[in-house]
Amino acid sequence: MEIDNGETGSLRGLTINDRDVHIWRASLKQSSSIVRELRQVLSRDEVTRAARFHFAHDREAFIVARGILRWLLAGYVHAEPHQLTFWYESLGKPHLSDKFADQVHFNVSHSRDLVLFAIGHQPKIGIDIEHIHPIPDMEQIAARNFSPRENAQLQSLPPHMTLEGFFTCWTRKEAYVKAIGTGVSYPLQDFDVSLIPDQPAKLLSMAGSEAEAACWSMFDLKPSSEYAAAVVIEGTGYSIVYREWAHPRSATTI
Repeated sequence: MEIDNGETGSLRGLTINDRDVHIWRASLKQSSSIVRELRQVLSRDEVTRAARFHFAHDREAFIVARGILRWLLAGYVHAEPHQLTFWYESLGKPHLSDKFADQVHFNVSHSRDLVLFAIGHQPKIGIDIEHIHPIPDMEQIAARNFSPRENAQLQSLPPHMTLEGFFTCWTRKEAYVKAIGTGVSYPLQDFDVSLIPDQPAKLLSMAGSEAEAACWSMFDLKPSSEYAAAVVIEGTGYSIVYREWAHPRSATTI
């Protein structure tokens, strides 16, 4: 994901085409003044949830991610951030509710110091980001969660590409199960994704069906060299638009 240091613009009046998906990137590390400002737009329930975090950095990360989400969505539905309400699917996937329901749909993922937001008109949308770091039992995790086809691809990679391949596969699978709203309760070995770094992101098959997999779009995201990320949307013909969140009332064009 390459950032273009463009003009700073207002979040008021954000618009999105039916075939576009906006990917917003933001840092979870914000100044104390911005954290306070973001906290002010949270609901009472969200403030209570934030207070449950034992460590201050986890508490602030929750406030930042949730506060930015409210500011972004408010820009698309032309409301104030504190006016937004949410409903949740049985396994926790959130959606806007009441008069804002179905105006836009979204998904959120964060890892270490970065958070990504995917916003579009398609309700089945999922995004995942992971910080790339060494995992001692990587092969065992892959054997339990990746399909035989994915494990064969992973094992075919040269050693210096294996870690990136693992996280490429993991984020693409996570993005898909988040899109369908099941989370990791869905059998991860029942579908195949591409995982070779620098090759096109693709959902290859679902329960052995390539035709069903072809009804979904998958995009590889590069938020930075230290992270792997992917977004999955039901349907085809989508375009990805990248944007950078800069302040509660502004954004940087990407």
